Amino acid sequence: MGIRLIIYFLILFLGFIIGHKDKINDGLYRKINILQNVCLYVLLFIMGIRIGLDDSVISSFLSIGYMAVVITLITLIVTIGIVRLLSKLILNRKGEDKIEL
Repeated sequence: MGIRLIIYFLILFLGFIIGHKDKINDGLYRKINILQNVCLYVLLFIMGIRIGLDDSVISSFLSIGYMAVVITLITLIVTIGIVRLLSKLILNRKGEDKIEL
């Protein structure tokens, strides 16, 4: 388990170095973006299969769904409130910044 974690971090660090040095042209960047999206979709699909095969998740699906809705609504309401508060503190009525940086 420990060697896998080291390999993951080395791969991540290598990608960081290549990206930081700006060695990737726009064409390759677009291809990497497409590959990243495809890998994400495959990962989500496999996660869905594993969740579907887990009987305990299926049996408690209603309570999990209820909690997900509650957490989502609370997060949404708090986020909207914070954005409104910060907008009033930072912006004038005309949409101009009150704070000069």
